[in-house]
Amino acid sequence: MPSPEDTPTGETAIVVIPPADIGGFADHYRRLYSPGQLERIPAHITLVYPFVPYDELAEAEPRLRTVCARLQPRAVAIRGFSRFPGPGTDVLYLHLADPERIVSLYRAVLAEFPAYPAYGGRFGPDLTPHMTVGSFDDAEELERVYSGLAGQRLYLAWDVAGVYLIYKTEDRVWHPWSEVPLGGGG
Repeated sequence: MPSPEDTPTGETAIVVIPPADIGGFADHYRRLYSPGQLERIPAHITLVYPFVPYDELAEAEPRLRTVCARLQPRAVAIRGFSRFPGPGTDVLYLHLADPERIVSLYRAVLAEFPAYPAYGGRFGPDLTPHMTVGSFDDAEELERVYSGLAGQRLYLAWDVAGVYLIYKTEDRVWHPWSEVPLGGGG
């Protein structure tokens, strides 16, 4: 019998994971403003969450590979900090210079898997791609932190060559299922 930490919860997602240097930059702020997430999930940009239930990943993966094979790798760049005000939790994130480069991946996946809009459709039909670096229960604290970071001149870029299917276990840790290359590479 698997231990609880090895038991999948059924939750899955499709994410873009940056290279180690950019993930490390994000982790500096995650350590300060969202330390509980550091060991649970790597720095990432969410494409689809929730995705198919865990027990359907093996069936969904070939379809996702077909979609991604038709899409070309693309350069993505982070240009600075921004925020999403709550209700409840407020979020500090790194925003993209050209969100369309990730949104076009999302639209292609959504066309194949229309039952799985980003965040279950909770925020409407569109996706605002971002890399979360902090969660705040206090909106004033978020504004104070954001004000201190907003003036930074950032340009962190990398080539996205694939997406990752990930799943969550009972210990709330996300694990890789597979990497799915763009453009049929890999």
